[in-house]
Amino acid sequence: MSRLIKFEPTFYVMTVLAILLGHFTQFVIFGMTLVVHELGHFFMARLFKWELEELRLFGFGGVMRFRGELNKSNLADLWVSLGGIMSNGLFLMLLLLVDTDALSSVILNRHYYLIFSQLFMIVFNLMPLPPLDGSRILMALLSMNLPYKKVLDLVNGFNVVLLGILVLLTLWFDWRQFLLIEGFLVYSTIKFRKESSYLFERFLLQKEFCRNTALPPKKISITEGNWENRLFRGHVNYFCTGLGDSDEICWLDIKYGQHREAQKFDK
Repeated sequence: MSRLIKFEPTFYVMTVLAILLGHFTQFVIFGMTLVVHELGHFFMARLFKWELEELRLFGFGGVMRFRGELNKSNLADLWVSLGGIMSNGLFLMLLLLVDTDALSSVILNRHYYLIFSQLFMIVFNLMPLPPLDGSRILMALLSMNLPYKKVLDLVNGFNVVLLGILVLLTLWFDWRQFLLIEGFLVYSTIKFRKESSYLFERFLLQKEFCRNTALPPKKISITEGNWENRLFRGHVNYFCTGLGDSDEICWLDIKYGQHREAQKFDK
């Protein structure tokens, strides 16, 4: 399991800052909140029999990657994405049931901070910006009705608009306490935009090499344009052309079969 967990540089930066600024106790409590959150994703993924490939931890949270996750049911992806938020919500309800009258002032302060951490994790992750759960939830919902390439284009445009609004609000109301978080979101949004073409190629590769025939069918009419841009995530796509009908596997076999033959020729 330890081989699956990787720490991003921002995680170490936040740890050092917490120690230097005297907030290590709060950082540990936030770490506990993060563990609760990621366990929610993990157990929800296990419910759908997803296989964990990697957990990356950064300064403000973590990102789980699962085998063939871009070729799974959109509904399952939606539930897995909500798993972390639901886990924090359940833990929050348990904390609110605690009888605080018997707690000392020190323990009471930590109890309240633990409650605040759950609220922060829930609200923060509902924001539809990468790499937060809100962005993944938005993409799962859009993927139910739109081709995946269109979803990526829409989400990239939406990210720029929303981030611009957040930056303007921060400057207008002088929310300096959120600058570090916003800096992280700006970096993540730029990174997501740059890696969108890679993400789409990863989607195609998972369609080819992590096949999932249990997905619902989707019929697509093709008259002109790029067939790859018409593929829906969370479906087995069937193309209707003037020459007859064929599924996505045939088209992907041609695409990556030619690539494999080219690799053999180069060798």
